[in-house]
Amino acid sequence: MIDEDLIEKALYYQKKFGFKLTPGTKGYNDATDAFRHAFMQAYLSQKYTKPLAYLIGTEHELPYHKPKNMSNEQWISERNMDLHNNAIGRKVFSEVYSNLDKVKGITQKGIEDWMAYKIYERMKNGELITKPQVHNNKKRIFTDKEIINMKNDEFLKNSKLIDEAINNKTVYTEEQARQEVLNGGLIWVNEYKRADGTKVSGYYREA
Repeated sequence: MIDEDLIEKALYYQKKFGFKLTPGTKGYNDATDAFRHAFMQAYLSQKYTKPLAYLIGTEHELPYHKPKNMSNEQWISERNMDLHNNAIGRKVFSEVYSNLDKVKGITQKGIEDWMAYKIYERMKNGELITKPQVHNNKKRIFTDKEIINMKNDEFLKNSKLIDEAINNKTVYTEEQARQEVLNGGLIWVNEYKRADGTKVSGYYREA
């Protein structure tokens, strides 16, 4: 469902907004990459639906797409960047769609311009992730809901970090944590499996 025409649309706006593109590429792990993911999700949300756009964008981030020469930590950081920027694109679509009735006679090109500009503005405000971060030594961040729902063994395992978070007043509510992800202050690491098959549940960590 992602055809060359859509990629060319994203490339058009990348050039329009003055992104620096390496000759022969469309951008990778940089601002151009971030913009492209967000714009394509906004466009697909309008062309199809937000749920279908979500499925299209998320399918590409599934484990079987992971390059064999990429470490698990690196892959998770790149996937988090892409999923975050995808979500911004769908949010921008919702904002534009909810205001379409206020703009009479707007064309399809006008809608695309509007979405692209709003995404670019969000990028300038630091709301898009423009570079994946590998977080080998970043602290895990806990939410109050997460701590309350912990089983005894999990709580004991993390008690030192939890005590430190409470003392430093860095225990977040779920709403605060989600907002910090949007602001770039926290990273959400999706659930994944280690090489030994152990499942690691999704969690927040420092950016």
